[in-house]
Amino acid sequence: MDVGKLSIAILAIVLCAAVFAGEYFTYYSGIHEYDASVEVDGSEVHVSISSSGSDAYTAVLIDNGGSGCVESVLIYVDENYDEYYKVAKAETSALYIEQRYLAEQIQNALENRSFDDVRLVGSADLEAFLDSTADPSSFGLVVMSYALPSTVYTGNIDDPLMKWVSAGGTLYWIGSEIGAYFTDSDGLHRVEGNQVLFFGKECVNTSGPTNATSVVDNGFRECLSLKNNKVLFGLDTNGIDGALQMGYIEDGFASISMVPHGSGAICVFGGGFDIDLIDDIGQIIAAGISPQSVIIDVSSGDVTRSKTVVTLAPLGSDSIVYAYVGGTYMKYGEAFRV
Repeated sequence: MDVGKLSIAILAIVLCAAVFAGEYFTYYSGIHEYDASVEVDGSEVHVSISSSGSDAYTAVLIDNGGSGCVESVLIYVDENYDEYYKVAKAETSALYIEQRYLAEQIQNALENRSFDDVRLVGSADLEAFLDSTADPSSFGLVVMSYALPSTVYTGNIDDPLMKWVSAGGTLYWIGSEIGAYFTDSDGLHRVEGNQVLFFGKECVNTSGPTNATSVVDNGFRECLSLKNNKVLFGLDTNGIDGALQMGYIEDGFASISMVPHGSGAICVFGGGFDIDLIDDIGQIIAAGISPQSVIIDVSSGDVTRSKTVVTLAPLGSDSIVYAYVGGTYMKYGEAFRV
């Protein structure tokens, strides 16, 4: 064989092996690196996104209308959940949720989106938190139980939970009719007028459709890659001033609804535990969504082992850039106040 041709063949083999090795360590070694940063230039925001692999990215510019955003989250884990669940299911069709497991998955989803200030609490810590928070405007509370302890909620406007939300806190509710029960030493108690207490009207889907086939036409589903289409216990916000629906909708009931309450907000997620719900919760909280949120601009594309720079505009007075990598299968996200 010609020595020159042999040398070229060997070189080609070596180069192919090097390329394959590089691809292997990038895609299959399990070591992936992602990053994002923003730079403000006048009324524009330049967003830089990088990935050690090949991924889809989305960068969203959101105006929160002066409402600020949640920066710290508590997840309530009800120690009496299993004791009274059968009664709640029989009376209100509450969906069973493995609370601690779901709480840990929500915590992981938020940490994957660069939101690290998350804490799991029981009844005693929940009471202490609500009583001691002078300014709850940057705090969120996730409830996935069908009931709350009487130390924080009994179905009255002067309850610690209601005062906390009215003063600026954000309540996220999952898997049951909101505010339907409270518990004390005498057991489980049904609350009358709970929907009116929270929303000023009867608007919770307790017996209607369970799945939605239509999309709420305001851009949030696409921009945040929202996936959960379950609407049982979701809200019909028609007639509620300042309400925001997102995701999917059926017969007026949305998979995600945010309603202003005093200076705070209430966010209700339809359906129960599944991976789509976890991802949606992570996206909504990490992106800093409030009832006042409006999408100003969005950019989507692909990034492959390099930095992609996109420009979003116009910049509002209370804007958030939320950048994430992975599209439907989220790998990394981060929000920036700009």
